[in-house]
Amino acid sequence: MPSTQRNKGLLIDSNLLLLKFLGQVDLQIIPRFKRTQRFSFEDFGLLEAYSQSFEVLVTTPNILTEVSNLSNQLPYEWKLAVLENLGRQVRLLSEEHVPSTKAAKNDDFSKYGLTDTVILLLAKEKYQVLTVDLPLYN
Repeated sequence: MPSTQRNKGLLIDSNLLLLKFLGQVDLQIIPRFKRTQRFSFEDFGLLEAYSQSFEVLVTTPNILTEVSNLSNQLPYEWKLAVLENLGRQVRLLSEEHVPSTKAAKNDDFSKYGLTDTVILLLAKEKYQVLTVDLPLYN
């Protein structure tokens, strides 16, 4: 990967960030949790390897809220460990804030909603985005 891409930073969308945080705790959660069962252990490994090739991993308050809310849906035996890992990992991310009023004024807001519009704005400005959200990708 060219160094300009590495320096740009990687913004990981909610579903993949959830996969990353769950897999770091216990790979067995991935096929058992409804929000990640479409992913494989190999997907987790690829995500980890790819994300490590960037100097900066980027997130937003919107993405972190979604990941936290989804993590709260985990069965009790995993929930505490995943939320503890989320708390540790958040400290390693660069958090970017885009005011909701700015996102709501964007022409794409009614099509994509708040979180994805914020991602689009950040992608246009400075970051590479990793997502499995087909409408967002297109």
